[in-house]
Parts: sequence; structure tokens; C-alpha cells
Amino acid sequence: MENEIGVKSTFFVHLHSEYYNFFEKEVSEKISEINSLGHQIGLHFDTHYYNIGNESELEEKLSREAEIFYNF
Repeated sequence: MENEIGVKSTFFVHLHSEYYNFFEKEVSEKISEINSLGHQIGLHFDTHYYNIGNESELEEKLSREAEIFYNF
């Protein structure tokens, strides 16, 4: 709908969503389609998924998810 009226949006993707699987072909194709329409796709990172206890752990987990996301 945004594309039809010329609005660009940012969508955030969660790698551990209960509602969709980022790694399923249909989902990744939809994400690619949204991106191809000129929208931005960002990583939604949830510290609670990992039960992170310190800054070093945060950096490690966030870096890992970012690498997966940006190289997918």
C-alpha cells in the first residue's frame, strides 16, 4: 500500500519471531520484494531471546545476528 502512494517505510525483521520464519523461502522472498520496492529492511534484535548478561555478550550476539541478516 505504501508503494502505491509513494511512501517509503522501514520494516524490521526479527530472526526469532513466533509468527514467521525468516529462513523460509516464502518469507525471505517477501522481504526481498519489500526491499525491491524501495523500502528499508532492518534487524529487530531482542536481548531477551538470549538472556544477555553483559555488554560483551550483547556485542557477540548482535554481531552474529547482523552477519546472518546482512548475508542472507
